Amino acid sequence: ENRYTILLSPTRVIVDQMVSTASKTGIKVLRQEELGDWAYGEFDLGGESKIWIGTFASLRKAQPDWSLCDYIFIDEIHFLLDLSLFGKETALDVWELTQTIEKYPDTKLVSLTASDELVLPLQRFFKFDKIFMVKSETWRLRPNTIKIYPSARGLNNIHYILHYAKNYVKDGEKILCVVKSYAELRQLRNVISYL
Repeated sequence: ENRYTILLSPTRVIVDQMVSTASKTGIKVLRQEELGDWAYGEFDLGGESKIWIGTFASLRKAQPDWSLCDYIFIDEIHFLLDLSLFGKETALDVWELTQTIEKYPDTKLVSLTASDELVLPLQRFFKFDKIFMVKSETWRLRPNTIKIYPSARGLNNIHYILHYAKNYVKDGEKILCVVKSYAELRQLRNVISYL
């Protein structure tokens, strides 16, 4: 139903999977190119609808028509918090897009990440309207009421969490604790049961 949908990912593997899936479903390929770390494809969905799939790096070689776009999906958006991961030039176009998306009032930007501990930094940098955590069906993240507690290197995570809870958590507050392993998760559950 959309005129133009854009799917972006930092990794070639994910883009190859999306392009392959699109090709297998019989969607007509309008153009497709690949070389080294970049790849992209544009597909005709019928009528006036098109889908553009590409890596962050591919934007150095080809640009979709941002002004026609209904939806832009950016996968693994946490990579933009450190442009050095893929080189500044590689991700710069995507970074600038997130900062200037208001130029395209009819476009909806949807960003994806599985890095829980980076949710709040992402919120501060990109000023998303909504954040949804899909790992649990029992709650949805509300940045103003739920605090994110990131894991820390070189410290016993459980002790650190207990110290944090004792000194900074008020009655009734909800906390998301990000632990490093299933062993720590079991420890934390035991502590909660004890409390």
